Amino acid sequence: GGVRLAEANGKVTFGEAWGVGARKFWVLFLIGLLVGVVALALILAVVIPGVLLSIVTLGLGVLCLIPLICVLAIVAAALGVIGYFAQIAAVVEDLALGAAFSRAWEIIKANLGSIIILGIILFVVSGVVVFIIALPLLRLTDARRYTARRLTQPQQGGA
Repeated sequence: GGVRLAEANGKVTFGEAWGVGARKFWVLFLIGLLVGVVALALILAVVIPGVLLSIVTLGLGVLCLIPLICVLAIVAAALGVIGYFAQIAAVVEDLALGAAFSRAWEIIKANLGSIIILGIILFVVSGVVVFIIALPLLRLTDARRYTARRLTQPQQGGA
């Protein structure tokens, strides 16, 4: 692919890089589609019985699904990682769909500890960034609520 072209020529033009990327478009699309379909199937496998359980138990059964939803979130993250590594393998090593997933699984098995540590670091950092971004928005919402309360309450005080 493009990496081999860059190593051979020393530089790659935009047109050459685009051509290499366009050849891999369908493989990358199918990897994303396959991961998305599997994730959707897992979500539906939890949501549909969850709705039925909620109806039958008047909502109390949903409490039993909370641990399952947490496990589902971890499985979805793992699927995303496998898909990500499969896309990299497909482009860098010029692999087909099945071979890209096989190579991704090999890479993940060989580097599982590092991948988990990196995932934890990214999760914590993204949580901090979201908190930093959300904090001013929460203050803004609080200020609007305070202003609305002050405007709707009758004025207290005497002359």
